[in-house]
Amino acid sequence: MAGSIFAQMNQQTASAAAVAADGVDGTATVMAATQTGALVNFNPAVQLDLLVTVPESPPYPVSLETVVAQINLARVQPGATVPVRVARSDRNLVQIDWARPL
Repeated sequence: MAGSIFAQMNQQTASAAAVAADGVDGTATVMAATQTGALVNFNPAVQLDLLVTVPESPPYPVSLETVVAQINLARVQPGATVPVRVARSDRNLVQIDWARPL
């Protein structure tokens, strides 16, 4: 399990570069949030089912596993809306933009 979370973190780093390079701002509604049991620096890895909304596109579902800082756990409860950034080249590459207010 630990090996998979680190591989996933490497993939997320590559995805982050893609999103930063050509991303578009949007929002996502958290449909479900489940802790995976893995911890990275005492922060839980969480499986999120999101309904993503970006300009000029109907809402669409995306699932992602990401490490969430403990201070942000309340922000990813089902029903919450979070700011996201979505890669133009692949709308399934979604990152929560913790720094951007809604």
